[in-house]
Amino acid sequence: MIFIVLLIFVSTLAYVYVKWRYTYWKKLGVTCPEPVFFFGNVLEAFTMSSHISSLCEKWYNDYRHEPYTGYYKLLSPAINLIDPDLIKDVLIKHHFNFHDNELHFSKRFDSLMMYNPFVASNDIWRKGRAVLTPLLTLFKVKSMHPLIADSCDKLTNYLRTIPSNKDIEAKSLVARYATQNVIRCLFSIDAQCFNETKNEFLELGNNIFRPTFWTGVKLMMMSICPNLRDVMPFGFVPAPANEWFRSLVKMFREERMRSPLQQRQDFLQFLLNSVDKYDINDDELAGYALAMFVDSYETSSGVLGFAIYELARNPDIQDRLHEEITEVLAKYDNKFTFEVLHEMEYLDNIIYETMRLDVVDPIISKICTKEYTLPLIDGKKKPVTIYPGTPIQISSRALHMDPEYYPEPETFDPDRFTEEERRKRHKAVYLSFGEGPRMCIGINFALAQRKAGLMSIVRDFKIALSPNQKPIMMDNRASIYHARDGLYCNFTPR
Repeated sequence: MIFIVLLIFVSTLAYVYVKWRYTYWKKLGVTCPEPVFFFGNVLEAFTMSSHISSLCEKWYNDYRHEPYTGYYKLLSPAINLIDPDLIKDVLIKHHFNFHDNELHFSKRFDSLMMYNPFVASNDIWRKGRAVLTPLLTLFKVKSMHPLIADSCDKLTNYLRTIPSNKDIEAKSLVARYATQNVIRCLFSIDAQCFNETKNEFLELGNNIFRPTFWTGVKLMMMSICPNLRDVMPFGFVPAPANEWFRSLVKMFREERMRSPLQQRQDFLQFLLNSVDKYDINDDELAGYALAMFVDSYETSSGVLGFAIYELARNPDIQDRLHEEITEVLAKYDNKFTFEVLHEMEYLDNIIYETMRLDVVDPIISKICTKEYTLPLIDGKKKPVTIYPGTPIQISSRALHMDPEYYPEPETFDPDRFTEEERRKRHKAVYLSFGEGPRMCIGINFALAQRKAGLMSIVRDFKIALSPNQKPIMMDNRASIYHARDGLYCNFTPR
């Protein structure tokens, strides 16, 4: 009997506490969707019936004329930003108040991924950015062009072996290319991604990013309950893959130390040349190398997969791109040089429009690290102050699909990204690479890899959408925007 009474008492206290927590935004006069008991506003993400980015996009559209809205991650108050000026302030002007991304990794279970500058905490990020930024300049990427061109040749040669009427899943195809290319540029070796059915490097990428139930669980826990990252008994990168990559970097390092006069022009060598300057330890060296692989593999294959799909859906745009490729290559005696890529403006616009319409990273998640006062909302008596630990979400996809900034947003239109059109738009309504000091530091390499791959395919093949292609639905288990049923196309040699 005493146990039952105690249970009722504790349950009542818990109920009252949860209901009290859900009065936080109401007391401050901040618009907030109605929370579900205990789960707040993220029940659908918790059950994987929706993606957290889709929820933020929905709130953006539901409260379009508010500068921001509140919501609850389970019991924790969080903010969803809407107004571009406020987004610009958070990402650029007042970035010191939000210098950490909410998603970062456990030292215990992700001892290499914790050094990835995209997700690293502030101190680790500062060092990583200092080390990697000089490695990813336009000059350094230009020096990689022969390696990138070689990967493109392997891609097109592989496509020639496949019958024109055979469906090819575009994301899987360009994942082979992205893996081949980043390993080539990282270690100066042939990863054999187009020669083997099973491949250790492809398996590494698949093991990290393949949408599965457990991938979804890890993503859900990291985005909704980030404080559990140090007690969850599994890392974002599986432990065996982590150790295999660490051993690989160690092997290549020792090999080069034995032959110091045979230095290569690749990312690993650039890193090794920086070891003494930045006092880089073995974990950091392997972590930076893994960061280059991870960031180059998934996002580039995602963007290229969708670019192929969009060109298949829009044959007139594909024909116009092929004309540009033919004209520019003719000026360079049909030699694929680094300068060729920089002259292809329409190719550039296609890549940027793909990243707008099919935004691979549909959400930016920050964390408040220093007390910050939000702008006063019209009709309110005083502004709202948020405190360290408050999660901040920005829906890149919602901004990219807002008709105020992009008329007819569902239409694939590369001409949105001419110089004239870019100048017309607010700086913070295009966030494919992020913005501010913590924006992507690998833009030069990412664009070179994506443009080279797409140019090579369209130069040599005509792309058509497979009759078996299904409407695109986001896979809620994936860490980034991923077509659940694939992107199927046919490739016919020109």
